[in-house]
Amino acid sequence: LPTPGNFGLEFLDPDLRLFWDAVPGATSYVLREGTNALIMARTIYEGPDTEFTYDPPGGHLYFRVWALDGETWGERGEAIDIEVAGNAPGPPKNLQVEIMLDGKIRFFWESPSSGVPQYCNLYLAIVDLGQVAPPISAEPYTEEIITNQAIIYDPGPGKTVYGWATAFHDGVEGEAAGPVKIDIP
Repeated sequence: LPTPGNFGLEFLDPDLRLFWDAVPGATSYVLREGTNALIMARTIYEGPDTEFTYDPPGGHLYFRVWALDGETWGERGEAIDIEVAGNAPGPPKNLQVEIMLDGKIRFFWESPSSGVPQYCNLYLAIVDLGQVAPPISAEPYTEEIITNQAIIYDPGPGKTVYGWATAFHDGVEGEAAGPVKIDIP
């Protein structure tokens, strides 16, 4: 089977409508979504209709549709894409830091009040004792944390460790909680 023609999309905030022309001989269609034009990891629709409307996640999304004749897949067409603005989650709540018995440092927090995060990021700054807190670093120390805690190794004596935590959801990183600090004498 050929690729469905006139494959397109229409953003109807907050929904996204994807549509295509019927293919003679097709018994159904498969519509896939991904965050990469080459890898369509998630099937979002499978059935006989030539359009599908849903509330998409935030981020840069790619879509591709195939026609099927029973179990036989048609030709692969070009991907189309859209950037969808997501809703940022709130900052993690109750960010704390402690020194564990083995000398490691544990940062821990609770999920934000708004927007259940897919994961959290931890940002660190390690300075000499007595220095003021620097601004949050540009890159996370640890990314994609799903346990609401992160453990770092002892940075050595005479240091102050500052930490910030952010939540990530719907393609958007929320505001940071922190900094919290702990002195290592």
